[in-house]
Parts: sequence; structure tokens; C-alpha cells
Amino acid sequence: MWSLSVGALSTFVLLHGCFAAHQLTTNPSTIGIGLTRTLDVICSFRPDASTTISSIISLQLSHNQTLLAQLNSNDGQVRSSIPSREATVVGAYDKNGDSYIRIVWTYPPKERAGRYQCKANGVNFVGQLQEATRENIVRAAPPDINTVVDEMVNLVQKVETLQKMWGDYTTYLQEKINVSASLRTQFIISDSFRGHKYYLNSRTYFFTPNDAHFRCHMYGGYLAEIDDAEEFEFVRSFLKTKNPRFYEMLLGGSDEAQEGQWVFPYTDRPVKYFNWTIGQPDAGRGANNQCIWRDGNYLMSDCVPLMTYDWSFVCEIPDIYAE
Repeated sequence: MWSLSVGALSTFVLLHGCFAAHQLTTNPSTIGIGLTRTLDVICSFRPDASTTISSIISLQLSHNQTLLAQLNSNDGQVRSSIPSREATVVGAYDKNGDSYIRIVWTYPPKERAGRYQCKANGVNFVGQLQEATRENIVRAAPPDINTVVDEMVNLVQKVETLQKMWGDYTTYLQEKINVSASLRTQFIISDSFRGHKYYLNSRTYFFTPNDAHFRCHMYGGYLAEIDDAEEFEFVRSFLKTKNPRFYEMLLGGSDEAQEGQWVFPYTDRPVKYFNWTIGQPDAGRGANNQCIWRDGNYLMSDCVPLMTYDWSFVCEIPDIYAE
């Protein structure tokens, strides 16, 4: 059964002008039975001054006098008797450049050893028929015990590497499951906004700003950093809708280093957007943190976490880490 193979496949990259005028290459020249990964045979022709053939009619690649594949100039197609499950056969015709047939076997059996022949049929400058032949011999070698042992060691190492990768991935998935479960029980989660989600801590306990920073960082985020009016309105709407009871909700801004100079400590950026409630910021003692104040119509306040109030904090977490 002869099959048709269209010239250029992306599997093989053959650069123009890479062949000698008429060439047969077999790589490797000796195949180790069961160990050699590929046998690559290329029959090629390019018209130039070193050959009497000025224009080819066909290329033929044979093995032990059995035709394997043929390239015809009339349609530029490669026809092969090799089943596609046994080898990959490609080729291309170029009137003025490189024409070739290429066959690649994976883990070639011992039957692939033998004499390979590349035959070019064509005409010379005066139209006379010409032919040229190149031959190579591929030998088969029984597997060397040391080579077999080396291959087995390599396979064992690869299996162990895959097992470790699978174990690491399983651990990662379990950690993600645990984190997701923890997030669902400890936070109220917003929709996504600009690739981030906002997490309102739903538990009541006393905390410092550093505690809040640490807890946000545990989940791949940081205390929410409000950069503009659109982001503020998104967070404000989320809190107005989802806040169960909290009086103040801590954000990421702070002027602890210098009163009135607001920065985001986590990203070390200046705070550029403010929407203070009436009377804020009041520069109160210890009030060095930016919050959203429930009783101030969910606008910003200058605050300090106190045990006397129901307090919470808002984490901002990129979607790639978010629940």
C-alpha cells in the first residue's frame, strides 16, 4: 500500500541549501536493538555544477533493494509503502533547490539495518536521461549490558523524579484545598475586580495592623490598597452589602512613619486616593491607619484598632491566589 505524504511538515526543519548536491544520510550508522530511539534517513538532491543532472524527475529511497518512498517532480508529492504507524515520511520538491525524502523510525527494529540507496533520476542540460545513486549501510548491534544497565538507571531516575513531582503536586493541591476551606470559613469574599478579590475577615478578635498584614499575606495577598475612586466604590459597595456587624474595617494605608504622609507599607507606594468621612482624618493619637467607617457612611477614617469596638480588616488577593 502506497501512501501520499505532502512535502513540508513542521516536525522537521530543513534549511535551504543545507544538502550537498546528491546525498544520503543515515543517522545513526549503527542501531542498538531496543535502545536506539530514532533512525533518521534522508535522501536529497540539489542541482549544481558537480552533477550531470540539471533537473530531477524523481527521487527514490530504497532499503535492501525494496523501494520505500518516491518523490515525483510532476506533482511534488512523496509516495511511500511504509505504514504511518511504523515511521514518519516527509519530503519536498524544489526545481532549483533542495529536493528530499526523509524517513524517521522510532525505536527501529533490527530489520531496519541493511543497505539504503538514494537514487536520483533526471535529465542533463541537453535533455538526456541521467541517474545517480548513493548508498549507505546501517548496522545492527545487540544491546550491550552496560548500556542496558545505564538505560535502566536513567528510567528509574525519571520514574523517581515523576513520583516526586506528583507527590509535590498532590501536596500543593491539598494545601490549596485547605487554604480554600480556611478562606471560606474566615472571610466574606467579593467578586473579582481588575484581577483581584477583596476578603472581609468575618471573625471578631483583637488584632494589630501587623497581625492583619500577616494573615492577608498567608493567603497570597495584603491589606487592601485603594488606588482610585472606581476601586473605592467597588470595595465600599461590597462592604455595605456584606458587612455583618463591623464598626471599622482596616485597609492598607498608614501614616505611622510620618503624620499626614500616607503610604502603603506592603508595596511601599504613596496613597494617592482618599475619600474621608466628615471630620477625618483627625490626627488622633495612635490613629495611623486607614479604615472604612461603617457609621461614617462607609467612607474613610483615620483609625487605630481597639478592643472596645467590633473591628475587621480587608485583604486584597490576586485572582491567581484567590478562592
